[in-house]
Amino acid sequence: LSLKVQPVVEAEVRLESDRVVITSQKCTLSGSPFIEKVKLNERFDFKIDCELTWVDSSVSSPTITTEQEEGEDQGLSSF
Repeated sequence: LSLKVQPVVEAEVRLESDRVVITSQKCTLSGSPFIEKVKLNERFDFKIDCELTWVDSSVSSPTITTEQEEGEDQGLSSF
């Protein structure tokens, strides 16, 4: 038995400042004649909620300037 399944998904993609959200409730299957014969599209439910987040390494770490007594080197601390 050779079976080929080709899902086609219709999705909403929302770009937000700190993430990308992908949602969908619609998927149609095509491919081998068997897919149509067994009416596979009528036999399953499809739902996806996907959230992609990231860490931006180009954003610098916070820097704190510390006060020193007169005569001492001025120091900077980074987290």
